[in-house]
Amino acid sequence: MTMTMTSTSTKIRWTRGRIMFTEFLKRNRIFIIFYTLYSLAVVLVLLEVDKQYYQNDKGTIIWEAFGNGEFSRITGLTDAQINAISELALTVRRTRDPQEEAKLKERLMDVLDDPNNIIWRIGIKLEKSSEPRAGKAGAEGRPEYGVNIDYQRKDKIAQINQLSNSLFLRNFTRMASLPLDRGNDGHLLVYYATPRGDPAIQELTTRYRWIALFTVSVLILLALAIARSLLLPLRNATSAIESSTSARTTFIAHPHSRLEMLYNRMALDAVIARLQGQLRDEVTLHPQMTGWEVVSFIVRAFQDQIGIPLVAGLEVVAEGPGRIRATGQRVIGRNEAWPQSEAELAETLEGLLPRDGWTRARHLLSEPMAGRECVVEVTSDPERTGIRYLFALALDGRMQEGAYDSLEHLLDHLTGLVEAGLQALSLRNQLLVQERGRANISLSRNLGHDLTNIIATSKLELMALDRLVGNGQAPEDARRRAILAESLHGLLRSVKFMQETVNLYRAYAFLQHPILETHDGNKLVGETLDLFGMSISAKVGLRRELAEEAPRCVVDPRLIKLALFNLFANALEAIRKTDPDRQANGWIRVVTRRSKEGGLCIAVEDSGTGILNDGGQRAEPHEIEVIFELGHTSRRVGGSQGEGLGLNWVRTIIQDLHGGSILAENIPGGGARFILIFPPLETAPQPEAQAFTANVDY
Repeated sequence: MTMTMTSTSTKIRWTRGRIMFTEFLKRNRIFIIFYTLYSLAVVLVLLEVDKQYYQNDKGTIIWEAFGNGEFSRITGLTDAQINAISELALTVRRTRDPQEEAKLKERLMDVLDDPNNIIWRIGIKLEKSSEPRAGKAGAEGRPEYGVNIDYQRKDKIAQINQLSNSLFLRNFTRMASLPLDRGNDGHLLVYYATPRGDPAIQELTTRYRWIALFTVSVLILLALAIARSLLLPLRNATSAIESSTSARTTFIAHPHSRLEMLYNRMALDAVIARLQGQLRDEVTLHPQMTGWEVVSFIVRAFQDQIGIPLVAGLEVVAEGPGRIRATGQRVIGRNEAWPQSEAELAETLEGLLPRDGWTRARHLLSEPMAGRECVVEVTSDPERTGIRYLFALALDGRMQEGAYDSLEHLLDHLTGLVEAGLQALSLRNQLLVQERGRANISLSRNLGHDLTNIIATSKLELMALDRLVGNGQAPEDARRRAILAESLHGLLRSVKFMQETVNLYRAYAFLQHPILETHDGNKLVGETLDLFGMSISAKVGLRRELAEEAPRCVVDPRLIKLALFNLFANALEAIRKTDPDRQANGWIRVVTRRSKEGGLCIAVEDSGTGILNDGGQRAEPHEIEVIFELGHTSRRVGGSQGEGLGLNWVRTIIQDLHGGSILAENIPGGGARFILIFPPLETAPQPEAQAFTANVDY
């Protein structure tokens, strides 16, 4: 067991080490690649210096020595050896005696084998003899134009060229050609390497080594400068990019170069753009947000996304010239290493409230944050008179202010986000007021129209009753009694319709506080269709296709009826636009079924104009979504405003209050279709403990 544990521990350490090594290679690959290529370039430069300059200078020194009659001293080949080889070569050329030729070859091999000379290759080149010779030329395998002999020992090059007489390469060779006679009919070819112990060559080697050392030093310093000014910032920026995700951007904590600062500036712009998108989504998803909730969201998101140690916001109120106090509302985002608690920070920041009218200042914080500077700015809330927000940013000792350009630059972004958020909230509130005003006008128009119809019908029923009971007694004949009963029933229906209409429009008051109940979807659709049918002309047909397997749903019945009634009203308006004289017979069809997720699905279709774009043409699928935006009138024909609450309110009821979804599309051939999808009972919002019926009297 001990051996197994030891083996497991060894594997863990090996795996950990391999991972660390892999991470090291991955993080520093740019340095590894650069220094590998740079070192290769330096080596190539040094070798080229050796080949092109050092060896040429060495060859020049040797030739100058030859010119001074120092051939024997340099090469180690004595004059006696040269004369002996020359006599034998001339004898071979003259006699072509094989024995003499063998002696010549042996003498040449003796020269190569002599360790005291620097000759590694030697050869004889004899031109054709001028004396005629019997027999066929080239007989016995000898060349027609004299004798050519060449011997070499390449291993001797490395033995001769040593570190003491070479710079880097040990391949230096040169060739000297010595005439065998005055007629230059033959030559002794001597290939030699570097002379040993020659003072001039040693001095040359030493000088070039100093030059190489200086060159390498300069190149190393240049490489370090490149690494520090370019590669290190590039590595840091690359690492930051690789560690960044779609939800979080990594900053370089200690930028030292313009490239790193430029990256941080771009990263900050990316974070600000992301925060702007998050802010828009937050305001859209939570239309009831207050100004302080916007401030709290931005401060927390700003500190989380950018990662500076302290971001704080305080709500303050101006009580007069030079008088300002904190309201107690505060939001503080700080890292765990910050030395003060949230309460202590709030007290410190309250001590920085402006007393002399300034809107921005930089303060040097005291213990336990000595040496840390805090930038503070005050901005106003456009929605609340007298309300200000004080924002503070600070860094700790481990972070450089230059990482974010400056604290003032960061504060500009923070206050810019807050001001944009507050302006968006203010604009949204203005649109809400306008939309509610339009809705109230539309509701009043519809309610007045419907109640006028009800009152007119009820008046006719009452006049009939008055005639029937003019004498104060019930009629005796059956026909008059039937008319009386029918009038009474009609009057009761009118009163019920009046009550249902009032209940429907009063559901508008429950948009902020819906009460959810489990209901039969088909029943809700049927009741709304019946109610809507009482208020429209008989020329518009109401078709219902209610599936028996349609599931139950968790809804506020008043709001769902209000949303459906609004869709029916929009459909009726679209049908009327196709026939301004109202001579044609249109239709509205409502279909219920079970959705793929198991919830209730309601489709409302009509034979009207369909959904049109701003140009009055049938909208493409990508142009339809705009009809649900706040402030967009539900228009089927350009310039004609729809009735009801508007499709933004319908989406709010279905999507935000009930967790469902609403889709819109044009029907091929004409008309539009709106599809309401509710979540299944298992995932729907839970019903309220208290329940109210849809037909309760108010």
